[in-house]
Amino acid sequence: MYSYILGLYVLVTSRVPLPVNTMLFGVATLAAYTLLAPHASAFEEVGLILPVLCAVFGYVIVVGLNIPMTAERFERENGRVIGPRAFAAPFVLCSVAVFAPSLEWAQHAISLLLGATALGFTILTLAGSAKSTTNAFGNAWVEAKRNAANWHIARLTALILGNELAASSGSPTNWVIAMCLGPIVLHYLMYWTIIITHPYESLNGRDMGE
Repeated sequence: MYSYILGLYVLVTSRVPLPVNTMLFGVATLAAYTLLAPHASAFEEVGLILPVLCAVFGYVIVVGLNIPMTAERFERENGRVIGPRAFAAPFVLCSVAVFAPSLEWAQHAISLLLGATALGFTILTLAGSAKSTTNAFGNAWVEAKRNAANWHIARLTALILGNELAASSGSPTNWVIAMCLGPIVLHYLMYWTIIITHPYESLNGRDMGE
């Protein structure tokens, strides 16, 4: 009973990290799709799929804005400067996506990428790797890390299911909206769930660094 009361208190008083990149992707993608939707047929005539094109645009915006910060952090932590070729993979992936043979192909490809991410994270978590657990909600609490990792895997699984559901039963516009807003909603749901399910009852003075 005490743990649930404490969980509710922390839930109300905690500030969830703002998903800046996720929001930026959603805004850029939705803005591009809204502006270009009237010309969708023109894109189809030249072999381009507007929803995919807008998703690629949003992704490139996010990656491009994060490159300087990533390069600076890598140089600070490793003492080496990384060249432009280190960032080639995301843009090569975008180049392939632009020429996707169909919208369905691109939708399922996104699910496969999310699935690969979830599988890799799951393997690292089961192996007990330090890289697999989040630093949020108690850096020294192993059980808390495991709880956070489990809910992160659940979020990735929900993203896959949501993507497939929107792809199979919704229109291209519905899919774009779900792709942009779904990750934001699940981000907050994940953090709120981690907070409320945090193993407070197992804490002691040692766990809290006392």
